[in-house]
Amino acid sequence: MHYHAGIDYFTPLAGAEKTMRCKACQEEMDVQRDVLRTKGKFGSDLPKEFQRREDIFTCSHAGADWHVQITVLLREIDHTASQKLTSLLEAEIVEICRTRHVTKELSAWLI
Repeated sequence: MHYHAGIDYFTPLAGAEKTMRCKACQEEMDVQRDVLRTKGKFGSDLPKEFQRREDIFTCSHAGADWHVQITVLLREIDHTASQKLTSLLEAEIVEICRTRHVTKELSAWLI
């Protein structure tokens, strides 16, 4: 499963959040509580002083075509300076969330 940090994957400190909602589909996320983080961003072992306990929140819909498309559209919103384009993209996201169907097949490089 491939998750997108800040959208359908979050790792707050253990106990910091009771629940979280996916930023793509607004569904309540699954959670693993009090997980000891011993690896860094690139897989290297962390020294004891940098290890910490986290809760891992993930969306059960991550990886579904429609969910991935929403993730790509959210990235587009972050990269456009146009309010009109933002409004169009947001409307498409609402439609995809409602129907849970893609509106366009994505190229592999977009994912």
